[in-house]
Amino acid sequence: MRSLLRRLLREAGIKRISEATNGGKALKYLGDRREVNPDVIICDLYMEGMSGTEFIHRLRRNKKLSSSDVPVIVLTGESDELVLDVTMQVGANSILQKPVSAYKLGAEIEAAVGCQLNTSGLMSTPIRESQWKL
Repeated sequence: MRSLLRRLLREAGIKRISEATNGGKALKYLGDRREVNPDVIICDLYMEGMSGTEFIHRLRRNKKLSSSDVPVIVLTGESDELVLDVTMQVGANSILQKPVSAYKLGAEIEAAVGCQLNTSGLMSTPIRESQWKL
């Protein structure tokens, strides 16, 4: 799924992408002061070891992370409204239902960061992902 998402991000004009294999590693990466803060975080609702809801909750509650206020877009196949409502309540900025198109993903990223994507693919800061599963 991550390779598909990388392709979708590239189709949306994004070339600089950083990844973490799970939510725990993403939090560790985001806590590393040597790394550049992302413009947006994209994660799945169901990840190995830590759910997307738990990841977002930990991200939002850890004020030591300089990226605790970075927009989070959740990709999911989940349709349960209660689960989706809880995901928004813990701090997700938006939820996209799978399958998602490059156009829709690009539009959500633009809305989250408040600017248009550079269609030449040159971004000043990386976009980070956590792990996606089908």
